[in-house]
Amino acid sequence: MEVLDESHVFGRLEARVEEGNHIAVKTKNLSRFSLALSSALVAMDQPVEVAVDGVSCFAAVPPAGGSLSFAKSGDRFALTQEAWQPALVPCGGSAELRSGWHICVYGTQGSPEETTTAEQAAERLAAVNIGIPGDNEKVDITFPVKADTALTGEDLARANLILFGTPRTNAVLARLATALRVEFGDQQLVLAGETFAAEDLLLLMIHPNPLQPDRYVGLVAPLGPRAYEGLSGDFGGMPDYVLLRPDGSAVREGRFDRNWLPRQRTEE
Repeated sequence: MEVLDESHVFGRLEARVEEGNHIAVKTKNLSRFSLALSSALVAMDQPVEVAVDGVSCFAAVPPAGGSLSFAKSGDRFALTQEAWQPALVPCGGSAELRSGWHICVYGTQGSPEETTTAEQAAERLAAVNIGIPGDNEKVDITFPVKADTALTGEDLARANLILFGTPRTNAVLARLATALRVEFGDQQLVLAGETFAAEDLLLLMIHPNPLQPDRYVGLVAPLGPRAYEGLSGDFGGMPDYVLLRPDGSAVREGRFDRNWLPRQRTEE
């Protein structure tokens, strides 16, 4: 399985080898997949027929190497020669961001007070208490905390990033803000076509890192001095994006589609 039709929904691929060099494939919520054929499965020197969801999509001698790729065109699949480029797909909300190695990066470009509150929020979120399956014990893990000016190329390559601040206060966020699905203004932001200007809101959001597309970047962006009060220890259970009040209640939340565009609220 290579590409899902719809984000946040499981895909399924079932392939069955039948008599007569025939392969029957059933799919669910898929846009692209590949098969790796071998002489252990079919007669590689004879024509092989591949039917996907009841429609014949291939009937010929397999190519050298036995790899066949199929992509959906309209409501049916067809053989494709286009190279597949792996890409991150929305699937687990902020849990995807926190499940891997990550670095909390606080902004230093604002006032001393803004830098201090961002650093304190980063240190709180960097400390994780993880339960051990089948055990009553828990393990305390503290992920790295760095200033925006201290981040290295190696950090970008090996870790997900959680950025604290706004493009005005965080130099790393300033580098990639135009490639994200949110527009920042003076104490306001535009998200999913809506403008939010209420003081002390906090934006939490996950997105592929434009500087390192195989890694995630998370935003913890405040719209006011009290905004970080809305940040709690269950950040890992958040959806793809959420705007929080200082008491932790949500003003707006939602998910992205497979292209990292906000889904229509009727689709949630």
